[in-house]
Amino acid sequence: MKHMNIIFEKETPQATDEAIAAFEDKTGLKLPDSYCNFLREFNGGYPEEGLFEFNDDHGPNSSTVRSFLSLGEASDSLENYLETYFGRLPANALPIAYDDGGNLICLFFGDGQTEPPVVFWDHESENEDDETTVFFLIAENFESFCRELKPY
Repeated sequence: MKHMNIIFEKETPQATDEAIAAFEDKTGLKLPDSYCNFLREFNGGYPEEGLFEFNDDHGPNSSTVRSFLSLGEASDSLENYLETYFGRLPANALPIAYDDGGNLICLFFGDGQTEPPVVFWDHESENEDDETTVFFLIAENFESFCRELKPY
């Protein structure tokens, strides 16, 4: 199956409008339309082409999407990741995928944003002594993120 320029090796059960609405109610986040459409069509999955680039503290960097998270009972669900990273990520950061190193790709919600940017969180840069969390911009929104993914 294909979404924008992403070919998925594995499909997961599609998310329903009811499941999306329940998740939004539970989290207080209004998911962008492009991400809701992705959940309705794929609800997570493993992209064949998942290389993305970003700039971190050291300059240009890259990583790959290992898997997109899904709604539901799976171990790699949005719900499980929110619970696992509660207190480690700010409430306005929603993990949507992870890379091979266990780092997170998140939507980062600001006040009144309808299209939150996609950011990278390197778990090794987490500073337990300091309550700040560092994110690096990957794309201006989810649709751009998907469009910019490249082959490995």
